[in-house]
Amino acid sequence: MNGYLSALDASSRRRVRFFVVKLTITGFFAITLCTVNGYPLFNSLAFLCGWQSLFVASIALIQRQSPQSGALTGWDESAAFLGVASLVRLIGTVVGWG
Repeated sequence: MNGYLSALDASSRRRVRFFVVKLTITGFFAITLCTVNGYPLFNSLAFLCGWQSLFVASIALIQRQSPQSGALTGWDESAAFLGVASLVRLIGTVVGWG
């Protein structure tokens, strides 16, 4: 994994690290919703990742980031969150926990 990150420029590596931190925090919030309020874990995680995708896309739009930039931008992070939300939703449906 470190080899893949070293191939990216500094701002893209920073964007990947922030994405991992945000995804971890989102996972903790989903676990909290699951344990405290009894919401299904997969649904909570998919919901929170979907909202995070919208927030990051809004920030990218406000900052006028180019979706076709050579470096990773908020648009890429938004797509990654949307992909995680879709994957979690699919796994939850297949496994029957959603």
